[in-house]
Amino acid sequence: MAPDPGTDDLQQAAADFADELTRTVQWANPECVPFRAMGVEGRDRVVVAQSPDTGIDLLVGGEKLILLKVRFDCAFDHEGRFLAVERSHFHVSAAVSKKHPLFRFEYERSANRTPSAHFHIHAHRDSMT
Repeated sequence: MAPDPGTDDLQQAAADFADELTRTVQWANPECVPFRAMGVEGRDRVVVAQSPDTGIDLLVGGEKLILLKVRFDCAFDHEGRFLAVERSHFHVSAAVSKKHPLFRFEYERSANRTPSAHFHIHAHRDSMT
């Protein structure tokens, strides 16, 4: 039988993941808001996302062209040993139109009838050109 990790262990594992994400992203963009591990009440799940959720500005020649928003819903794996991503999303928008993504990449670990990872491409956006 797998060990029964506590909520504190899950929170710490997710906080370590959030710190690693922050270091990685801030290497490319030091202005980026840090990622945080935020517990979800009543569930054995922790959300890792920026707080506040301002997104990550991707620059070309010092100009903001793309905005990336990322979120991970994490839990322990089925053996209760390692942090696993239950659900994640990456939303990519043009800097001029932050409300409407150009495309999205989404992952769901326990998907039933849908693929576990899929793209949504919003090619009808003028920003795509």
